[in-house]
Amino acid sequence: MAGIMVESAMTMVKSWEDRIEREGGQADIRVDDDLTNFSADTISKACFGSTCSKGKRFFELIRSLQRAISRTTIIVRIPILRYLPTKTNIEVWKLEKEIEKLILNLVAEGSGKSERDLLQTILEGAYAEQLAKETAIRYVVDNCNNIYVAGHDTVASVATWTLMLLAAYPEWQTRARAEVNDNFSRSST
Repeated sequence: MAGIMVESAMTMVKSWEDRIEREGGQADIRVDDDLTNFSADTISKACFGSTCSKGKRFFELIRSLQRAISRTTIIVRIPILRYLPTKTNIEVWKLEKEIEKLILNLVAEGSGKSERDLLQTILEGAYAEQLAKETAIRYVVDNCNNIYVAGHDTVASVATWTLMLLAAYPEWQTRARAEVNDNFSRSST
């Protein structure tokens, strides 16, 4: 998966370089937005391989679901409220069904693929456990959700903080650059 990460990172860096060039050598770049897109792109490619656009759609649906669920959170949590057909609950249920449908379509499309991606690995895990069909579906959907939510937020946050700290401490930036260059020069010989 390192190749996927490098490809996504190179695309992002190239877009920064193009923007800097277009704006005459200096540009304001919102790296947090770009790193969010970077992590979504990387996870989409890792999970769904060549069907990356559907992975991006899945990511959009997950974000919409997170926003909808956050609107249902109240100070006093009353469990029965999540079963009532409120406007927000109906939106949450609709998004959950759309996410499940998208994942099941990806599973159906990927059943004959020769390339191995994370979705194929999750499916093999469900089959290895010999789960009932409904349980296997829930297993696959829940794992995809976890990968996106935990993986995306973690990657984007860590990358943003790393860049911020490197910008705040140029001497560390210089040391990190020297270490990377040293490792690349050793690996190419």
